[in-house]
Formats: sequence, structure tokens, C-alpha cells
Amino acid sequence: MSDVRSHYPHETVDFDPSIASAGEYRKLHRRVADDDLPRFEKEFKDYLNQNTIRDIASFAAQLNKQASLIRQRIETINRSLVDIDYNAGRFIALLPEPTPNTGVREFRAELRAGTDHVIGAGRGDQYSEQKFLQVKGSSTGSGAGKV
Repeated sequence: MSDVRSHYPHETVDFDPSIASAGEYRKLHRRVADDDLPRFEKEFKDYLNQNTIRDIASFAAQLNKQASLIRQRIETINRSLVDIDYNAGRFIALLPEPTPNTGVREFRAELRAGTDHVIGAGRGDQYSEQKFLQVKGSSTGSGAGKV
């Protein structure tokens, strides 16, 4: 019973590890068996393969697009600043630099590693599940399954 509670803490939060709670564990088992969860495993894997990893890769692409847009806007501002003389022959220019925030840099690196070679890779269920667990580990900050 303790093993079940440690592996499924959300499902067994109200369960006691004593023999008096055996009925609750049986109800949980019956519910899982009656819901036919193994049948949904294939649907989940199909969804994972077709959508989840692609959506994460799409998010990474959108993040890169926004960073590029920021650089373009800085260039536009810099073109205007060149025309303003602050001192003879001098002007102000903005320099786009990567953030010094290590959390942001680590997130972007993990996101890039978690989505490398994903779209159209055709590597199968195990590959997709591995990538899913990497991204899940990155998003929870647990360190487990980090990219």
C-alpha cells in the first residue's frame, strides 16, 4: 500500500497505508480496470506523437521569432538615433545582448535540446516519450528528466 501511495500520490492522497484502507485500494483498482485505461494508452501516445512535441517545437519557434522581432526593432531605433548628434561625430546606439539571467538561458537551452530534430523525425513512441519526459522535467524544475 505504501508503494502504491508513493507511486500515485495524487490518486491516493486520502488513503491510509493500513489494512483498514484495503477497500479504498480495491475501489481504485476497480475504477482503473473499469475505465479501461490501457485502451487509452494508444490514443495518448498518438496524441503525444502528433501534437504535444510539435506544439512545444512551435512554441520554441515563436520564442525565436519574437527575439528576432526585438532585434529588428532595436535596429529601427538605432537607424533613427544615428541622425541625432549628441556631440560632434557621436551618436547613441542600443546593443541587443542576451539576458544575463541564467534561468532564462537554461530554459532556452533545454527547450532547444528538447525539440532538436523532432519535427518529421519519425523516431517512434519511445523517442517521443523521452522528449516529453525531458520537457516535463525542465518545466517542473525537478532536475529529473532534464535535457
